[in-house]
Amino acid sequence: MFTTHEEQVILTLHGMLGNKWSQMSRLLPGRSDNEIKYHWHSYLKKNYDNLENVQAHPMSSDTLDEASSSASSLKPTRGGSNLKSS
Repeated sequence: MFTTHEEQVILTLHGMLGNKWSQMSRLLPGRSDNEIKYHWHSYLKKNYDNLENVQAHPMSSDTLDEASSSASSLKPTRGGSNLKSS
């Protein structure tokens, strides 16, 4: 299940990057490109018109920079997931 914040990030990044799922996954630690693509096509794309009508708070560049810096500190695992091992 994606959080509201993650959905906002996906919507913002989709507007900037288009269908570049792997680039989006680098900014969403713990999410694979396939997870993001599936969530987009299954939920967000269908509800995109409804989401456009809702006055959403735009994401600041600081939020994207923070996501990018935290994602860059993670090492991808063999399966391609960005999950940290404990």
